Amino acid sequence: MIPSNRCLRTIVSTVLLCTILLQYCDGRSRHRTSSPRRQSKYQLESRRERKPNIILIMSDDQDVLLGSMGAMNKTRRLLGDKGANFINAFVTTPLCCPSRSSILTGQYVHNHGVYSNQDHCVSDEWKAGPERRSFGAFLQNANYRTGYFGKYLNRYDGTYVPNGWVEWVGLLQNSKFYNYTLNRNGQLFNHGHDYHRDYLPDLIANDSVTFFKLSKMAYPDNPIHMVLSMPGPHGPEDGAPQFAQMFQNNQWHRTETWNYNPNFDKHWIMQYTPPLTDQLKTFTDFLQRKRLITLQSIDDAVAKVCNTLEELGELDNTYIIYTSDHGYHLGQYGMVKGKSNPYDFDVRVPFYIRGPKIPAGVDVPNIVLNIDLAPTILNLAGIPIPPYMDGTSIVKLFDPPSNYKVTKRRKFRYVGREPWRDSFMIERTRSPEEWEQYFRKRQKELERGKKPPKTDEECSLPEMQLPCKPGQTKYCVEDEGMIKIRKCRVAAAETKEPKCRCTKIRNTNPKNDNNNNKDNYRPGRFLRGRRDVAQQDIDDLSDFAGSYDLQFEISQLSAIIGDTKCRVLTNDTVVCDEEVFESKKSLVEHKKRIDEQLQLLREQMKNLQEIKLYLKRVQPDKDDKEKITKETHICRCEGGLAVTADRDLLADEPDNTDVDVVYEEDVDGEEEEEQQRRKSDKKKKGQN
Repeated sequence: MIPSNRCLRTIVSTVLLCTILLQYCDGRSRHRTSSPRRQSKYQLESRRERKPNIILIMSDDQDVLLGSMGAMNKTRRLLGDKGANFINAFVTTPLCCPSRSSILTGQYVHNHGVYSNQDHCVSDEWKAGPERRSFGAFLQNANYRTGYFGKYLNRYDGTYVPNGWVEWVGLLQNSKFYNYTLNRNGQLFNHGHDYHRDYLPDLIANDSVTFFKLSKMAYPDNPIHMVLSMPGPHGPEDGAPQFAQMFQNNQWHRTETWNYNPNFDKHWIMQYTPPLTDQLKTFTDFLQRKRLITLQSIDDAVAKVCNTLEELGELDNTYIIYTSDHGYHLGQYGMVKGKSNPYDFDVRVPFYIRGPKIPAGVDVPNIVLNIDLAPTILNLAGIPIPPYMDGTSIVKLFDPPSNYKVTKRRKFRYVGREPWRDSFMIERTRSPEEWEQYFRKRQKELERGKKPPKTDEECSLPEMQLPCKPGQTKYCVEDEGMIKIRKCRVAAAETKEPKCRCTKIRNTNPKNDNNNNKDNYRPGRFLRGRRDVAQQDIDDLSDFAGSYDLQFEISQLSAIIGDTKCRVLTNDTVVCDEEVFESKKSLVEHKKRIDEQLQLLREQMKNLQEIKLYLKRVQPDKDDKEKITKETHICRCEGGLAVTADRDLLADEPDNTDVDVVYEEDVDGEEEEEQQRRKSDKKKKGQN
């Protein structure tokens, strides 16, 4: 049956209507799939006010006054030009573990109880109290994804993961670049000396950006907080191989205070610090170069973090802070190297910050401290600052914007109503327990009748200062903030005072003596016993001894035997020129030359020992008896000192007194020999 035209038109209209309806429904479904879900008013506000990411990058022992930031061009461009540079940033305690504890807790040393790098560093009291109140714990409770990478505290042993960190990659003990151990979320991993696998600054940078990426993929709505704690430029100052040739002949560390002394307006140890020797000057130049080379890897790490944030679209919503735990000195006021002193070069640190509310390219003159970091991080995260924190948030310098003004020359000026600090406290002291032990020990010594220890008074004497001089046995040195007395590395023969024993002998008139002539004297013969000596012989001996110059002999020996390419510094550090390590061949040749010099010294020592034994065995002629009418002093002295030095011991004697100086290595042995000779003479007389 063929449908009519009316039926055909009805069927076509129905098909077209169904097609339009299907297209409409499909378009609606596609539109709903591509458009975001309808959000509530609360969700829209929370997205507009989402919490920022916060990243703290911290170096170890980095100075400001010695020019270290001049070697970090990327950091100055990415953080300084894009953020704020605090030109007056300081630490309250210039020592590693106390300062880092202050950074974590926002407290002074006397409040968190970590007084040194020794016993109180990672103590049980620290674990049970201040450590559990670090800014990491507050951020984790505020739904932050927290991660810590690198050096923690000097005495951290890796037996636990501190509270407050979702991702934990902590270095055991002090700073290292190779051959170290890491605690990765509770498991220990040993690393070797391969640059591509083990170099710690690069490992910290790689692990931190990986943690950031994975956290954003798994938890896109959670903010992230990371701490990148770098080992450089702290010792052992192992730089990356690609930077090994940089900073040749750099002397930025030679500031106005470099090798400046005497300093009688400073504390006692500074008043007696001697000027730097040529060796120490070279050493400071060498160490400055090594430190700057290590900073190149940290500079690359800062750039890598910024580039990763920009790729993920998180750079504009991230605060990045760069600083150090304390400063450093290299030759300032004559101090070779170190920290822990309350002077500008040890307490001043770099401090950069960039972020959403931070003006770009400004130098902020306001004083900021390491104890300000914890309250600042909490303030940026929108967390209330606990009242026990001693620091102040630096956010109020920038928020609201009416609190500051920026001049045409990009100078920052704080104009807020709330005043800002113009001074601060530098804290360096012993713990209460150490003071209690000290006073208890002193009280016991007083009860026993002993004198109390006088380390400070003893170390204030000039004869206790470096470098050790002939006759000096001890010296004082500051080690990890404590004054210690150590022995000088000087041969005992050089430090002993000469011991002389003198006797008087009265003899006949020398005018009637026929043996008073120069031919009877044999140079180098040691005079023994009560043998009489002619006046002319004594004069000849004095002339011979006076012409002997010990320093000249030493200089001559050093010219023949010595190493001009390697030297040992006063701190027992061996420093060699770069040409020694140019190739394997040059290194082998240098070792061979050292072995030849050692062999030559052994042969000379053997010859000297033979001469010494001969001089002990030889006896003077029996017929060679001189007669002297004047009173003569015969002195026997230990050691091989010059005759003139021993004659000074008798400077108060009358002018008509003659001196016969006898040099012997063992005076007591010679006296015993003389006594035996007398006994044998008495026996012969008795037999006759």
